Order: sequence, then C-alpha cells, then structure tokens
Amino acid sequence: MIEYPDEDERRVQLSRLVGIENMIAIKINDCDPVYPIANEDLPRSTGEKTSAVHFLRFEFSDSAIKAAKANARWSILCEHENYPHQCASVPESIRESLVRDFD
Repeated sequence: MIEYPDEDERRVQLSRLVGIENMIAIKINDCDPVYPIANEDLPRSTGEKTSAVHFLRFEFSDSAIKAAKANARWSILCEHENYPHQCASVPESIRESLVRDFD
C-alpha cells in the first residue's frame, strides 16, 4: 500500500510511481534478490498512474528459504527511480513471521 493522506499529493505521487510494483525486491543474505509477481488478479496500473494498493507474491529459491530458516539477514529494496529506498535490516519479529510462512 502506498499511502498519501492528502488526495492532491496522492494523485501527483501515484503518477510518478508507475511500475513501482515490479521494482520491489526482497534479499535474503547473499542470495539473489527476489522480485514479485504483482497483481495477479487484475491490472492495477496504467501508463499514467499506479494504484495505491498492489498485491505482491514472491517465489523464493530453495537456497533462500534455507538461509531464511537459518536466521539469515533480510533486506527489502525499492529500486524505482522516484522512490529509491532500502530497509537494510528487517526487524526480528517481522523476519520470524515471514519465515513461518515457509512452513
């Protein structure tokens, strides 16, 4: 979810973030980054704007899952030119919750 409480600002920002749903990645330890399969139910972006809500599914390799279960470090990246960001260290409670999804 991309949240901008002000409607005018939201309209401007969503027009600047077209394609962001394909530029989010999760990296587990030294494994290759995993990019999402986005919005499988229906298209949520146009050439003029992206949606404020996207549904992302990530398919991890066996080696990434093994590393995650062995307490590897996770990071989350956004590589969109208008929103470059990295969460270099996912909090432990969130990491543990995500690892449980592998079972």
